[in-house]
Amino acid sequence: MEVVQGLPWARALLWLIFILGMPSTLESQGQFQANQDHKIDGEVVNMWGSKFGKELWESLTVATRRDTIQKGYDDHPNIQVEKIDGLMTVRRMAIEVQIMMQHKIDAIKRIMELAENIALDHKYDKTRGERLKSGRYTYYNAKKTQRPQGR
Repeated sequence: MEVVQGLPWARALLWLIFILGMPSTLESQGQFQANQDHKIDGEVVNMWGSKFGKELWESLTVATRRDTIQKGYDDHPNIQVEKIDGLMTVRRMAIEVQIMMQHKIDAIKRIMELAENIALDHKYDKTRGERLKSGRYTYYNAKKTQRPQGR
C-alpha cells in the first residue's frame, strides 16, 4: 500500500475498482442477494459518491498539476483561453488536405505525361541484344566518370 499512498490518483483508481467490483464479488460469495427485502440506503450511496468524487478531484488536481496551471493564468492577466470552433477547424483542415492531395495528383500526372513522352520518343535498336551478347556494347559507369574541373 505504500506505493499507492504516494500516488493519490492511484488510490482513487483502486476505490473505483473496489466499488465497481464489490457487488459481483459479494454475489459470487453468496453475501449479496438482489431481492426486495434488501434495501440500499440512498444516503450511504450518496456519501460514497461524494467521498469518491472528492478524492478523485484531489488526486486528479495533483496528477494534472491544475494548481500550477491555474497560477500561471492568474499571474499573467493578458493570457486567456480562447474558444475555437471545432467545425470550422475541421473544415479548414479538410480544405488544406484537399489542396495538398490535388498537388500530389498534379505531380503524378506530370510524371506520367513525361514518362509517356519519353516512351514515345524511344528509338528501338534491333542490334542492341546482339551487341550485348558479343560484348560490343559500351557501358559507362556514371560514378566513375571524371567531372569537369569547373564544378
